[in-house]
Amino acid sequence: MTAANDLKAQVKAAWTTADVLPLLERAAEGKVKCLNPDGHQHGDANPSAVVYPDRVWCPVCRKSWDVIALYGLAKGLKFKEALHARARERGIPGPEPTAKKKKGSGSEL
Repeated sequence: MTAANDLKAQVKAAWTTADVLPLLERAAEGKVKCLNPDGHQHGDANPSAVVYPDRVWCPVCRKSWDVIALYGLAKGLKFKEALHARARERGIPGPEPTAKKKKGSGSEL
C-alpha cells in the first residue's frame, strides 16, 4: 500500500458521513439533496441521495461520494486538499501534498 493510499484509509476509518452531514443540505431522514443536480432531469426536488455511514449514493444519477469527497465539496476543496486537510484535523500523520510544477516553469535559455 502506498503512503497516499494508507493516509486515505486512515482518514476514512476515522470519519463517517455523520461528521459531514451538518455541512450538507439535509432533507428527510437518511436522505440529502443530490450533490449532482445536473444528473436529474428536473433537479432534485424530492431529495434522493441515500446516506450510508461511509458514503452518499444517489440512485437517480448513480453517483457516489465517499466521506473525503463530501468534505471537499462542503469546503470547496479538491480531493487531495480535502484528504490532507482532514488528516491534519484528525492528527493523522502522512505525507504532505506536493506542488505540481507548471510546464515551462523551469529556467530556459
